[in-house]
Amino acid sequence: MHVIVVLEDRISEWVAKGELLEGYFNPGGVFDKITVVALLSDEVDAKTVSNLCKPASSVYLNANLSRKRLSVAAGKPLRIRMIKALGTLVDELELGPANLVRGYGEGLAAVVSEVIGSRLSVPFVISLHQTADPKILKKYSSLKDQIWRRLIKMPVEQALRASDGLIAVYSPIIDYLPRSLATRAEVIPNVVGVRIRPSIKANNRDHINIICVGRQIPGRDPRPIVRAVANEPHLNLTLVGGGPLHADVRKEVMKWDLGDRVQLVESMPNSSLCDVFRKFDVMAINSGFREVSKSLMEAALSGVPIIVNEGPASTIRELSAFPLVYAQGDPTSYREVLEEFAKNPNKRYELARSTAEVAWSVWNPQEVGLRAGKYLAKIVERKSRL
Repeated sequence: MHVIVVLEDRISEWVAKGELLEGYFNPGGVFDKITVVALLSDEVDAKTVSNLCKPASSVYLNANLSRKRLSVAAGKPLRIRMIKALGTLVDELELGPANLVRGYGEGLAAVVSEVIGSRLSVPFVISLHQTADPKILKKYSSLKDQIWRRLIKMPVEQALRASDGLIAVYSPIIDYLPRSLATRAEVIPNVVGVRIRPSIKANNRDHINIICVGRQIPGRDPRPIVRAVANEPHLNLTLVGGGPLHADVRKEVMKWDLGDRVQLVESMPNSSLCDVFRKFDVMAINSGFREVSKSLMEAALSGVPIIVNEGPASTIRELSAFPLVYAQGDPTSYREVLEEFAKNPNKRYELARSTAEVAWSVWNPQEVGLRAGKYLAKIVERKSRL
């Protein structure tokens, strides 16, 4: 089968952040050819694209679309502008016969997927990766992104309604969809890079190694966790991730003179990150988003207990089965929880064991990949019968 993947993200940014997963575009290995259509200008080598599509053959095409060009033609609905912009693009890109179009994201990719699906007369599926909680999006999004989101809202909703399938990577996404769409959406988690179930071993050391992973942006600010380890010589912290707050995080580390106990790693290849998780005693998270991040899944599958701010995490259904340890989100609450971890190696062991047990029952990467692949294949089969 041949699938056309439509992507608004820049793969080069995934490379910079180390977020590449072999076979990511080919869950369950169900496709033998994958054409990746990148909507925004980007430069990426063929080997990287091939790795994302394994074991299928791959083709990479760049549409070089721009939000600005799509939003300046006064008096014409965005949907009409989009169709016009893509009118000759499909032919020029020589997409050829295909069985399925899959759009990643709830923005431009969704609209373009509908257009390509219509032009080629093939079904299209949209994968949703962000919870559209209006309060949270308004709080943490830039004004530019908020304006674009309003501009594209109706075309996206039209594309979602017209789609042959909807995948939500975690349940809160469905909670913020219109009812008619929520009943159609299938929750299928992201496939992550942990391949082997770990053996959980107890340790009796009196210091603990903490890891915090994620892009350092408003809404995912790790500074309360940095302050939590200050003046606590038995707490060591590794921060993996860059972003607009990274310079402020580095200043926080210097302010508290934590250079010997807090390590800053701007990016790490996903395979290396999955391997290194097992060396840590606990993962600490501070997030204001309704999400189940891939790094949380990878840590849990690696048998790493999770400390997270209570906030949105306490309302997420798939996390309710996990033995999460909640902090209030301030440095003092993180410190108190981390000190308890350091004092109680038996608790660390039991949480590690039970975290891995639950994670492998719901997020087994092989099973999740097969489930996603079967879902996409079923869409193709159902459409071919009509």
